[in-house]
Amino acid sequence: IGGYFFMENLEVTNQFEDGSSFVPKILLQDYEQETRSFSFFGEFSWGIMEKLTFEGDVRYSHEFKNLNNYSTAIPPVGTLNIGYNVGEADGLFNGLSGMASLTYDFNEEMSAYLKYTRGWKPGHFNGGAVYSRTLIEPVRPEKLNSYEVGTHLTFFDELLKVQAAVFFYDYEDMQIFALEQDAGSFPLPQLINAKGAEIYGAELGIRLEPIDGLRIRYDVAFLETKYNEFSNTITKFLRNPFTGETLLSEVELDYTGNRLIGSPPWSMSGAVEYTFPVFTPGGRHLGDLTPRFSFSWKDYVFFDPGEGRGQRENLPAGTTMQESYGLVNLSLSWVSPDQVWEVTLWGRNLNNQYYKVQSFDLTQGFYLVLDSYGAPRTFGLTVGAYF
Repeated sequence: IGGYFFMENLEVTNQFEDGSSFVPKILLQDYEQETRSFSFFGEFSWGIMEKLTFEGDVRYSHEFKNLNNYSTAIPPVGTLNIGYNVGEADGLFNGLSGMASLTYDFNEEMSAYLKYTRGWKPGHFNGGAVYSRTLIEPVRPEKLNSYEVGTHLTFFDELLKVQAAVFFYDYEDMQIFALEQDAGSFPLPQLINAKGAEIYGAELGIRLEPIDGLRIRYDVAFLETKYNEFSNTITKFLRNPFTGETLLSEVELDYTGNRLIGSPPWSMSGAVEYTFPVFTPGGRHLGDLTPRFSFSWKDYVFFDPGEGRGQRENLPAGTTMQESYGLVNLSLSWVSPDQVWEVTLWGRNLNNQYYKVQSFDLTQGFYLVLDSYGAPRTFGLTVGAYF
């Protein structure tokens, strides 16, 4: 059993220059956030039978947050300051989380388990509202019910180990990262809530050591995901085709049924390494060498709830997504005889794969899509000392 207390006071000052208009403006933002959080938790295990074990834990969390935000623009001399996002709000969040599992050991080589997990994540204030007129209100707490069944198997005196599991996640008020773009404001990185989402899938892991020093690893996973209920209201500039007048309109986008952000249907990884000692002709031990080959492969992923069409769903299909890709890595490590020094020469992404790790829809106001790519083919040397 135990307890936890957390206290934090943030005082933030930001300054930006807005050059989007003919006369530039200086944007100033000051906000303060106070956080007070405590929790109580406990865990226990019980050997119900000789081969059947129950394990459980429970945690109660209570968190209070207060956000006081003031952002304004310093306009040209002779005009009045304009308050853009001004307000104060409180958030009080409390919830239960925990885990319960049953494990049955059939023998020393085989066991199976059944596990339920209750996850809870507190609410959150988005403190980046500078030029936005969006009301300050907290994101709702995220809740998760997780169900998992799995097994652990060993064969041939632990030369081969196999782990397998199937699982189902049921989310309520899932917190989603979004780059909001209200018309007439800067992009606002923030969290928003998806009312419901679910994930089910399976994982398989294999560990093989056929001879002493040779280790082989392979992992594969399958995921099926969707938003059960998720809509978001955005503002758009609409042009009247008859008068040419620009109008501001609110549009509700419905992502229900879409695939979750960053959830590839299939993914896999593996590695092969062999450790062997090195001796001089006279028999002196010079240390151990380990050449290692590894790879990873990931199926397509979306970077927004619009399934690759942008968060505003106004882009061609596949714009904000990454197609399936694989990476290949090699390394060679030397460890000193006393196990203190380690030197590793490594090369990553040897196939020089170009792949996105994130993609942002900035078409509102900036008329562009910002892609962030992973590192290209890279070589390096790492030296470590262990005491």
